[in-house]
Amino acid sequence: MKNNTLGEHSIWIFWAYTPFVLLAVFLKPPKEYFISQKLLLTFWTCNIPFGVNQAWGILCEGSDVLINIEAFWTSVAGLAIYLVALIFYASRDLLQIPLLKKDKIEYPEEKFSELKKYNLAVFALLHVFELSPKFAFSPFEGNSFFFESQKSFDLLKDSDPELSSVLPCTLTQYSAEVFANICAKDSISKSEIMDCLVSMKSDPHLRDNMSNYSYNFLIRFVTSNQLKHFLANLPGFYRHLVETSRNMSLLNRVIGAFSLKVKKNFHHFIVLENVLPAQTICEMFELNGSKIAKKVLDGSKEKVFNDLNFMQKCIRLDLKYPERNLLLKVCNDDLEYLKSIGALNYTFFLAIIDNCKKIGLTSRFTRHYFDGKEKKVYAIGLIYMFINSDTLDNSILKKVGGVNGYSERLTSLLTQITQCGEF
Repeated sequence: MKNNTLGEHSIWIFWAYTPFVLLAVFLKPPKEYFISQKLLLTFWTCNIPFGVNQAWGILCEGSDVLINIEAFWTSVAGLAIYLVALIFYASRDLLQIPLLKKDKIEYPEEKFSELKKYNLAVFALLHVFELSPKFAFSPFEGNSFFFESQKSFDLLKDSDPELSSVLPCTLTQYSAEVFANICAKDSISKSEIMDCLVSMKSDPHLRDNMSNYSYNFLIRFVTSNQLKHFLANLPGFYRHLVETSRNMSLLNRVIGAFSLKVKKNFHHFIVLENVLPAQTICEMFELNGSKIAKKVLDGSKEKVFNDLNFMQKCIRLDLKYPERNLLLKVCNDDLEYLKSIGALNYTFFLAIIDNCKKIGLTSRFTRHYFDGKEKKVYAIGLIYMFINSDTLDNSILKKVGGVNGYSERLTSLLTQITQCGEF
């Protein structure tokens, strides 16, 4: 009789708490809820009624003590498993607010839009380049100080009312002397950069045009880890560009690395040379040898296509024999350098230009240009994303084959598209 009562009691509690379990598992939590809170609420919603039921059966109804003790310790084991997950989140700094805290989170500032972030970067660059001296090449003679130096600038006012909410802020410039050397080596003047920045300042589609290679110089926002990885490898990067490759490397040249401190937040970005002169009419691709759903849909604002589009068009780089040999040699040297620093997620940039006239182009553009047949010219570069294998999970590294596997995939892709045959 007592067992029947206990069974009826269990069924009643099970159905009474089922709606709460479903809500805890499937209801979308508010934005301020983090995963640790949701896990905790789900655990207790599922386990408290059973714990109460088991304790009732042991203490009040005199039911089978062994069965209830076993069930009770099953719940305790579930708590232990949850605590392991909790410690894991805490160790990775993912617990950002106290558990079960219901107070609304107050963010230190409103997150401003991507466009405003680009506009602020342009405003900051105009300020810093106005104050910088003319670019001149000077050998470092192994002095690491130049690679580790940094300068800070306070940004106070601007005529643009859109930026008034994020000013004042502080701009930090890293290793200015190194990047001045790169600019001098590539015959880039301060006035050319300033003219480009002035054009950017009045561009309402600045963010999209950055992605579509529409300017001679490009702004790329990066994470803190990406910036640290790049600056740590800056001496080797500089030597590879200037000395090892004799300025023939197809890697994007970096002409500046910066950090913006807006109130309590940091935004890091780099400034790159474009592979193409501004507003070049061409068909562009970013390739990494992947066949996984990377197709750019028709009607998209993006002008740069990816691997599936490229394979559907069955494009071959119909290069002259000396040009092909030069391309493979330079790319092989670049890939070996990227492997040496543990780089991942770089891409092979390709622009196909019809009826191209290279007369008047500076050497920094012509080193990326390779002549093909039927008046076609291919602009080629390696887009370095500053991602280090040390910052990625082992599961991701296995998927891409690690540093060596990723490099071999790019080498295979390049060999494949520069020779005859089918994909």
